[in-house]
Amino acid sequence: MPLPNSLPTPDDLFDAFTPSVSDQLVEALLTSCNNAVETHDESFGSNAITFGLNLYHFATHEISRRAVEGSGMHVLSRFPLFRARVGLRFELACYKVGDSGGDNIWTSFPNNHSGAASMVQSYLPGLEPNISSANKVVLAYMANPEDGLGAAYLCVATKEADNQIVEWGFAHELYSRTAMRDALAGPAMQHPEETIQEAEIARREPRNRNSDDAGE
Repeated sequence: MPLPNSLPTPDDLFDAFTPSVSDQLVEALLTSCNNAVETHDESFGSNAITFGLNLYHFATHEISRRAVEGSGMHVLSRFPLFRARVGLRFELACYKVGDSGGDNIWTSFPNNHSGAASMVQSYLPGLEPNISSANKVVLAYMANPEDGLGAAYLCVATKEADNQIVEWGFAHELYSRTAMRDALAGPAMQHPEETIQEAEIARREPRNRNSDDAGE
């Protein structure tokens, strides 16, 4: 979904989350979603909960595989909570926050009581969150067993309640299935009239059947 252009940004965020790092994260999520979709079988008891759990573990596995020397990422822990270091400053976690790429990121949060809230950026009581000093980032993704990955964002959590994230202070879109589909479809839609016109011209031209047969 479109994001405001005036959002404050954590200092040095895009020095750490370079295009190469962002591409690796998206690639890891796409691979994980494909694997989760392939292993999702409702006849064996698969449901939304098993899909989400499998996807989380597949995602942390795929990110860990890519977090090698020179990648810009380093795994801090796999269990009980997955955490990685990106660049010199940022701590990264990953959580599913919705089912569809059309879900509103500003109202979509991890349905998790076992650690996601630890990614809420801490600030002095009574002060507004200072996003520029944030050093905790959540890779928030939306996916379902039918469509796979719908969207992915880098988010900074600024509030928690009942041990759950309930507010994002920053969000940056890394991937949108809809935007990707539209981008791929765009070039094919640019010259529809030319294609139709050429086909009509071809139908109007007289044909020499003997000549056509000789060329077959």
